[in-house]
Amino acid sequence: MNKTKLLLVEDDSINAIVMQHYFEHIYDFYHVADGHQVIEFLRQNTMDVVIMDINLSKDDIDGVSLIEEIRKDEQLKHITVFALTGYAMHSDGDMFLSKGFNKYIPKPVDFQLVSDAIASVVAKR
Repeated sequence: MNKTKLLLVEDDSINAIVMQHYFEHIYDFYHVADGHQVIEFLRQNTMDVVIMDINLSKDDIDGVSLIEEIRKDEQLKHITVFALTGYAMHSDGDMFLSKGFNKYIPKPVDFQLVSDAIASVVAKR
C-alpha cells in the first residue's frame, strides 16, 4: 500500500522543520513555503491531505485566499485541506470551516489529533 501523501504549506522554516520531523516517517511528506507555488504544485502532484498555514507572512496571499482558489478549481476542489493557524477561538474554527477547509488545526499543533484526522480521511477512500 502506498504511503499517504501530505503537503504542508508553511512559510515559517522552524514550524516546517518540526512538522517534517514528526510526519516524514509516517507519510510521504512534501513542503511548499511560498503560497504562490501551491496551486501549481497541486496541479502537478496528487496529494491526499494538505495542511495549510493561514498566515503566510512572506506572501501577499494567505491560506484563506488559497482555499478559495482551490475550491473554484475543477481539478483541485476535491482535495482535503486542513487550516493550520494560531487563531484559537472556537468561532475561528467555524469561520475557517465555512471558507472551505475540511478541518481546523490550532497551534500549537497536537500531532496525534492531526494524525487521527489524516487517518480518518484516508480510511474514507
